[in-house]
Amino acid sequence: MFKERLRQQMWILDYTPMPDQQGSTVFSPLHYGDTLEIVLTCGIDGDMIINGKSFQIEGKRVFVIPPKTLHASIYHTGGKYPGDVIAAFHINVEAIRPVLDIERLLSMDQRSFLMLPTVCKDFDAIQTCIQSILEESSSTAHALQYLIRLFDLICQSGADESYSLQGGEEATRLVNWIEQHFAERLTVEEAAAYFGYNKYYFCKWIRRHTGVSFSNFVNAIRINHACTLLLSGYSVEECAEKCGYYDPSYFIKVFKQFTNQTPKKYAEQKCQYNKKA
Repeated sequence: MFKERLRQQMWILDYTPMPDQQGSTVFSPLHYGDTLEIVLTCGIDGDMIINGKSFQIEGKRVFVIPPKTLHASIYHTGGKYPGDVIAAFHINVEAIRPVLDIERLLSMDQRSFLMLPTVCKDFDAIQTCIQSILEESSSTAHALQYLIRLFDLICQSGADESYSLQGGEEATRLVNWIEQHFAERLTVEEAAAYFGYNKYYFCKWIRRHTGVSFSNFVNAIRINHACTLLLSGYSVEECAEKCGYYDPSYFIKVFKQFTNQTPKKYAEQKCQYNKKA
């Protein structure tokens, strides 16, 4: 049991519900995490925004997002055929470090997380390698061997549109500020003033970094928190109040715009997806 808990801390595969075929979108707001994230999409159309740069999602795509790297995703349509997927493989670099120092391993080949290709071409091989890591239940050592193989595949399969990641300090400040105030009544004028911009420049700046308007971005962060609360057992009314919505019916309306589901249906379907991981 101890080994299983340890390995659960090392990596996890998370599935995102598919957008429908009627033009609705599934939007993951601008955020960053402590894990290295490998996002696999198949049969999905949309956009991936990483540190302010937009990448098109089409066909089979693999995106590599290092720790502390700002990113957002907008999935427009897809999931029409068996095998279509939106999945994120999270690798907890710090949890793995005592048994495998990935950063040091990369540095031996004069690489770093920020030098990894952002977009990879070899979807099938990378997907198979991730499945092998997850399915290797008899030996953690064997799973780590597949993990080393995974980074080897990533380094060898960079696509033409890959690029080196650079700083996104201002965007990080924006995310942190909204995360601290998302439950309050926020206006674009207040946000622009806080960051020292006029309203019109700020609106252009946030759209360039997130791909959406300020109001949509705030709503996305609120709905993102609401999803977490729903999966933790909070009621729809409690989620609405804690996320800055004073009218539960309006909260449900906005929630459906971002997830194409009612809050209750989202919680049920998300649990079904996570059981596959």
